[in-house]
Amino acid sequence: MVIHETKEKGLFALINNAGCNEGFAFEFTSSEQIAKTMEVNFMGPIKIIKALLPSLRQNIKYNLKKLKKDQDISPRIINMTSVLGRTTFPFYGAFSASKHALEAMLDTIRVELLPWKIHITMIEPGPIKSRLTHPDLVEISKKFFASPEITEQTLTLYGEDYIQKAIEFWQKLHSGQDSPKEIVRTVVEAVETGFPKDRYVVGTIARVHVLMHDFLPRWVTDLAWGSMIRLVGVWPKEVKELEDGAIEDKTTNSPTMERLTS
Repeated sequence: MVIHETKEKGLFALINNAGCNEGFAFEFTSSEQIAKTMEVNFMGPIKIIKALLPSLRQNIKYNLKKLKKDQDISPRIINMTSVLGRTTFPFYGAFSASKHALEAMLDTIRVELLPWKIHITMIEPGPIKSRLTHPDLVEISKKFFASPEITEQTLTLYGEDYIQKAIEFWQKLHSGQDSPKEIVRTVVEAVETGFPKDRYVVGTIARVHVLMHDFLPRWVTDLAWGSMIRLVGVWPKEVKELEDGAIEDKTTNSPTMERLTS
């Protein structure tokens, strides 16, 4: 279809936008969900790029046949990745892994395609208002509780309250989503400018997240996330029970507490 529509002009711009977010906390996410996320978010763009590179090269050949003053700007590949392509986020392990993998591959492709002057651009948004990032919470709750990974063992470890609190935490994180209009403006800029950036960070939350990731030590961000999820109640049931037991032992100066503190 692309060859038929573009004919001898070839393809000027490819925009990879498809994506999905399967899974939840690591122990509640199945291997199948991780595989699906990688297939859509990583292999999907790779397969499309491979299929359409000949058409992008055809655009260069067509352009070079024109007079110098009439030549257009070089073709480009624009990929919707995520701020999680270079940072991480609790409960988004599979999604983040797929975006890290995609960005690593795109960084490689960008250099390899330099001789052909085909630009590679990544757009890294934070939470954006869309059906992917803001589905119905009742439905998402049903989906989590219906997961085959929620077994008697995982419920014993984490408890049902853990899942519910995690969903509420997820909702709060997305309450400050940015408008998709900024995404559209960024895509247009990446298409129209002569030399697009290799990365565009889009949205206030994304910019703050990148700033924290670049300047704060990893142990500081880990501690901050750990403190936050504990504060909102996303803490495993078994750990709570162990901690409560330790506190009780402390009041009676029992040997159990001495062993824990040592």
